[in-house]
Amino acid sequence: MRAHGKSGLFGVLPGTAAGAIAARCLTYWFRDPRYLRQLLVIPLLPAVMWFYASINDSTGYIFAAAPVVAFSLGIGMIADVSYDSTAFALHVSKAVPGRADRWGRASALLTFAVPAVILIVIGSAAFEGDWLPAPGLLGLSLGMLLSGVAVCSVTSARFVFPAPEPGANPFRSRPGSNISLLGPTFAAWGIIAVLCLPEIVLLVMSLVTREAVWGWLALALGVVLGSVLVVVGVRIGGRVLDARAPELLLQLRKDG
Repeated sequence: MRAHGKSGLFGVLPGTAAGAIAARCLTYWFRDPRYLRQLLVIPLLPAVMWFYASINDSTGYIFAAAPVVAFSLGIGMIADVSYDSTAFALHVSKAVPGRADRWGRASALLTFAVPAVILIVIGSAAFEGDWLPAPGLLGLSLGMLLSGVAVCSVTSARFVFPAPEPGANPFRSRPGSNISLLGPTFAAWGIIAVLCLPEIVLLVMSLVTREAVWGWLALALGVVLGSVLVVVGVRIGGRVLDARAPELLLQLRKDG
């Protein structure tokens, strides 16, 4: 799958296989009801956190919004190949490199997820009138988002699940889908939590000591470590996808 010239929204994505996949995935994220369902977390979760904060008179709920949104978006890639359904056959027939597939899907998510997370952190700090936690929160949030993308770049190349078909009711689960998702999802949650422990520790230190330096260290670590993890996850996931693409396609056709 080779794109010529520019591909994607507004012609800003590179004319490569990864760019073409990113453009297609961005279209899915904003037009496919199955993906739009996952995007609801961006406006709804901060609103829910604000509600709980108002009735409990606690700022903790507001500041928790960005990390939870980041975690939810990152883990949302776990069923990315499953949502392709039999359209994944195009990747197999065109011999799309696994790494290009992984980069394209990751880039599509990060294109809007990173700005969304940054805006939620800024909004939370502005709402509470307390900017000291902002760097640490942003570091933890970006770390969770990038770690989720890294982990799911591998898991979605290894597993596929029964998923709603394109055009089907996105809120209706197919038989067996919830059970088959449990194991990989809980494993991914645990791995992401472990990978983000350094950012969590630094954020807690900044909140306890009220010293901004720990928060800025968390931000730097979240960006650097998260970026490294994405590169590693894409490479490993690409190799796994190259090896398992025919098996995944057979499973998708069976589930379809």
